Amino acid sequence: MMKIVAHLDMDAFFTSVEEKEKPYLKGLPLVVGSDPIGGKGRGVVSTSNYLAREYGIYSAMPIREAWRRSEYAKIKGRPSVIFITPESRRYSEASFEVEKIIGEFIPKYEKASIDEFYLDLSFCESFEESKELCLELQSEILKRQKLSSTIGIGKNKLIAKIASDYKKPFGFTAVEESRSAEFLSPMSISVLPGIGPKTKTIMENFLLFKVRDIQLAKPENLQKILKNRWKSIRDMAYGESSSEISTEEVVLSMGEQETFLVDIDKQKEIMSRVILIADRVFERFRKSAFVSFRTVVLIVRFSDFKSHTRSVTLKAVMRGKDELRRQILKLVLPFLDKRDNPGSKSVRLLGVRIEKLS
Repeated sequence: MMKIVAHLDMDAFFTSVEEKEKPYLKGLPLVVGSDPIGGKGRGVVSTSNYLAREYGIYSAMPIREAWRRSEYAKIKGRPSVIFITPESRRYSEASFEVEKIIGEFIPKYEKASIDEFYLDLSFCESFEESKELCLELQSEILKRQKLSSTIGIGKNKLIAKIASDYKKPFGFTAVEESRSAEFLSPMSISVLPGIGPKTKTIMENFLLFKVRDIQLAKPENLQKILKNRWKSIRDMAYGESSSEISTEEVVLSMGEQETFLVDIDKQKEIMSRVILIADRVFERFRKSAFVSFRTVVLIVRFSDFKSHTRSVTLKAVMRGKDELRRQILKLVLPFLDKRDNPGSKSVRLLGVRIEKLS
């Protein structure tokens, strides 16, 4: 049986849901993220629609930079960006409706995130049949949910994911097994998972700019450059991947974090804020199907943007709010004195996460 995998990615999902709920927003550049507060806001962009991306605004960009680019576009006579605070429940509900439609078409699939799915199409009798099925699914989601999606098809999750990024929005790219290496060849090495900015710079210093450069490189040269990662990266350059579709949605952790409008440095306020964040995490935990956790994690980001993580894992399980509060305060206390904050830096962000859920 031929192995065929598709990757379905909802287009600019959060902003698309907002446009669906508020039709008057259609045709306007939109950003879902933190409140920019006139260019003084903290936090980042969650999603931007394609019109906002024309202004150079993308996910994870600092919200004040997104605001600056919006203002620059306005000076040039272009529409200002509409900034929207995220509505998590609305996006989850829309994702659930999309997933129901997928389940009507595909017996086995993996929900990779709120807006992307891997589909196992190996039950199709031919590659052409899998293409027809995906086009029908794409049309059905648009018809019933008024949301567009992009689909990539390949021999594995790696090719399918890269194919879905190839042509957006409402795109469709199918890569036959025999064309996998050829498809990847002209692309930047950064399309391969695990090649971040640091590794990319190292590889480019050795004239490895395109995937074809990896394909043509001698194994001994790759080994010198990439050390023990050379084989896995070379395999990916040829479109090889052993990652399988998992039908189990595994929740590894639950967490919340908060970026403050103004950096905080008072001990009492830091302790109060981290408790409030911990309480929000516990409320999510209480409403979930889990009954215990064993690990508590604290994230602290200072005013100089340096982040620190501390955690504790207990042998005995934790179940109560008071236990979570007690452990998170133990973790935060060293940041209130010279132990972990010798320069008495103010705090920009606090985060709390619980792990080892059961």
